[in-house]
Amino acid sequence: MNIAIIGSGNAASFHANAFNSLGIDIEGVLSSPNSSSVLPFSKENKVNTIYKDLKDLQNSLPILDGLIIASNTATVPNYVYSLAPSGIPILCEKPVSYDLHTLKNLKKFKNVKVAFNRRFYPTVTSFKDILKKESGISIKVNIPEATPELDLHISDKIPFLVYENSVHIFDLLNFFTTGLVWNFAQNQKKEDGTLISISALGKAENSTSLLLDMSFGAPENFNISAFTGSQKDELLPIETLSTYKGMDVTEPNDENPIRSYRPRLLRSSTIEIHDNLKPGILEQARSFIYFIEGKEDKRLASIHDSIMAITSIKEIENLI
Repeated sequence: MNIAIIGSGNAASFHANAFNSLGIDIEGVLSSPNSSSVLPFSKENKVNTIYKDLKDLQNSLPILDGLIIASNTATVPNYVYSLAPSGIPILCEKPVSYDLHTLKNLKKFKNVKVAFNRRFYPTVTSFKDILKKESGISIKVNIPEATPELDLHISDKIPFLVYENSVHIFDLLNFFTTGLVWNFAQNQKKEDGTLISISALGKAENSTSLLLDMSFGAPENFNISAFTGSQKDELLPIETLSTYKGMDVTEPNDENPIRSYRPRLLRSSTIEIHDNLKPGILEQARSFIYFIEGKEDKRLASIHDSIMAITSIKEIENLI
């Protein structure tokens, strides 16, 4: 199987390592003009061909089985427009574009998939299975993104990193639920206008409610928790799934006069790291190979899924 890749930075290396681990070499690479990373990338991954330009890659499409686009997000849509009409299976780095209009125009390309690798965590799969069995669930979400720097080219209300990084969490929320809609949001700022936090309320089918807290720069981890009465299932961080039910109570005594309560841990599991690979990316690569072979894996995201994730962010932005 011949796979080519666009990009030679960190994201491209993650993908190349995953495919190499599956016994598939990267046939060729296209990088930006005068790239300082393309030669080291090619040597490390034993790449046969460095394409001179996009046309050179297009001429090579007949010998390729699949293509990975792991370049800067701003460049991804143009590559998709140029290469997807050929019908070659393509795996794009998320979120493909920050712009909903662009994403909707690209949605017609059914041969394009999106690399939301957290969908492939075993902890995420188990969490989704738990939610399937329940109704009337309350989901709480913490997104402690880095201290925000507003990029006016994307939004003057939502920090750039929410679109670029936290979009993973919004994709998972749409992956876990059906019919997710955000209907209330507010922000908190310092006197100098610095954004402190954004809070939002949402709802989904099966009487599911959502409470979102984006506290920028907060000393905590990304967290998705589902409450079903007396049970709590928690992804904290997303790589670890813990289930709690009931409370262990320690009564006051001579040494400690304060009654204490501790959630009772039933079970906990953490994803295993193989060959120092980024979590989820090996299974994602295997899923993309299946896609090339004509098999479907619902975990492998589509451009429609990118639309849903960006739509969620836009809904919150419009409510602030």
